[in-house]
Amino acid sequence: SAGTTNGMPLRRHPVFLYRAARLTYSPLPMSTTSARLALLCALIGLGASCTAAYVHYRMFADPTYTSFCDVSATVSCTQVYASRFGSFQGVPVSVFGAVWFAFATLLSWAWLRQQPAAEESSIPGVLFAGSTLALAVALYLGYASFVILKLVCVLCLITYAAVIGLFLISGAATSFPPCSCTTTTPRSTGSGSRPRRAWC
Repeated sequence: SAGTTNGMPLRRHPVFLYRAARLTYSPLPMSTTSARLALLCALIGLGASCTAAYVHYRMFADPTYTSFCDVSATVSCTQVYASRFGSFQGVPVSVFGAVWFAFATLLSWAWLRQQPAAEESSIPGVLFAGSTLALAVALYLGYASFVILKLVCVLCLITYAAVIGLFLISGAATSFPPCSCTTTTPRSTGSGSRPRRAWC
């Protein structure tokens, strides 16, 4: 849609505002669908992490316990949880995953509640930053499981998929403005210089 601001023509675009010859940045409006998908991924990851934490607890509390995800010798959750990669400082990795997904659920819910009234929010950016760190951890644990241990953990795969989903969704909804810098150019007449804003 077109309009005027202080007598200057203004055309709106999902990403940028074109005002006369100057290009300025405007964040993308948040999408209700993206917020719902992020919430779904967070809830799936939270459910998988809580289930993994329960399996981890039962595995050590009851030596005869057999998990539903122990399908074969190579597809086994308990073998992965019992390895050195299943815990950190004595705390099951799944507990850390549950904490992260609970936080992601709260963020996604807050993001969804802001639809469609708020056009600008830092929630997708925060979720994207957290998902980036979570993705790095997921890649490391996936490498440890598939390459080092040569095992497949079904619950782990679900959490990996949830992390990737959150990463992609929040990344697509996060807008990064171009950096701006000010340079000086000589005046065509007279002495001195005048500042000129350039996009870099």
